[in-house]
Amino acid sequence: MSDFNTLLQRLHANTHALIVMVNLPNLTRLPISANLTPPQRTRILLTIQHWNAGIAILAARYGAILVDLFSHQSQLIAHPEYISSDGFHPSPAGYVQLVNIFWKAIQG
Repeated sequence: MSDFNTLLQRLHANTHALIVMVNLPNLTRLPISANLTPPQRTRILLTIQHWNAGIAILAARYGAILVDLFSHQSQLIAHPEYISSDGFHPSPAGYVQLVNIFWKAIQG
């Protein structure tokens, strides 16, 4: 988070760019995570929630737009066609949906 803060501080101070940040979705709901044990899922989810809390604080601190993928996860994961065959990355259709989510957040 310290490095992330430094990056955002420099962007905020030295540019007039619109800063758009994204948090992490619940990666334990992806197909690649099917073989995780319940303790592994819990540990990963807690780590994601920790990172997302830090990301939210930094977005607020620097006036960045926060794209909340964690809250959109059900919408994305409910469509198997949005996940590539590796079970982790978005498919082309999934990338289109991500762009739509980003665009809505940017437009306000």
